Amino acid sequence: MADLEVNDATPAYTSLAAGVACPTSFPEKLTGCEAKTPDGTNNVEGYQGSVAWKFDGQLAPGAQGTVSYDVRIQGPRPGYDAQCQPN
Repeated sequence: MADLEVNDATPAYTSLAAGVACPTSFPEKLTGCEAKTPDGTNNVEGYQGSVAWKFDGQLAPGAQGTVSYDVRIQGPRPGYDAQCQPN
């Protein structure tokens, strides 16, 4: 498989805890990676929305890898306590 791209998005009520990064290692025939957001500038802590990993090379049959990112859960909305009850 060539031109591999993995797409995801931060879940509702979360934001990136840090910028999304490429894996430190990947299957043998994949030769490069770019982690990005749709506009290419928001891959930073606090970002909310779509994220993607674009890989160069080929993913061989049976090969596998992992991408991941960390999110921070947003606190309660103004006027609500930690149990999401109105103040």
